[in-house]
Amino acid sequence: LFAHYAFSTSYAIGRRYWRFLLKLPLVGGLAKRVLLYEATTTTGVFLSLGAPLEKSVHLAAEVASNVYVRTLLRSLEITLHRGVNWFDAWKAMDITPPLHLHAFRNAVQTQNLPIAMLRVQRVLFSEINAATTVFIRALELTLLALAAGLALCVAFAGYAVLSTLPCTCSK
Repeated sequence: LFAHYAFSTSYAIGRRYWRFLLKLPLVGGLAKRVLLYEATTTTGVFLSLGAPLEKSVHLAAEVASNVYVRTLLRSLEITLHRGVNWFDAWKAMDITPPLHLHAFRNAVQTQNLPIAMLRVQRVLFSEINAATTVFIRALELTLLALAAGLALCVAFAGYAVLSTLPCTCSK
């Protein structure tokens, strides 16, 4: 846990760490959703308070605790500053699942971005809860299988040692 926190806050190591983590098969999807949840939560709060879109993204990047989220939001801010719309900027980051991109597209068309951010946050929160539950169950089963394998190894080792000892029983 300490290493995870250190890698999440250190700029030099953090970006490489998160890129690696996002590529892992079981953890990558969950990590993407957590990063997206942090980015949409902070940006959505500033949008709901009435800050303009570019300023909201800038403030969210400033307060982001995760290096990777901070980097993503800064690149999003630069892309928005160039005149690219919100949907295309999020799509270019290649971290957002298609369902959430669809919500962002609708938000851009209806000019209702703060409400769309809240909806995406709720969906992400439920997805994160479901994914962590599945991940914890898989981890429990893996640890249980390892414990059973270790117990079998100890039992066989004990049997092997006991079977080589001479019998000292008297009749």
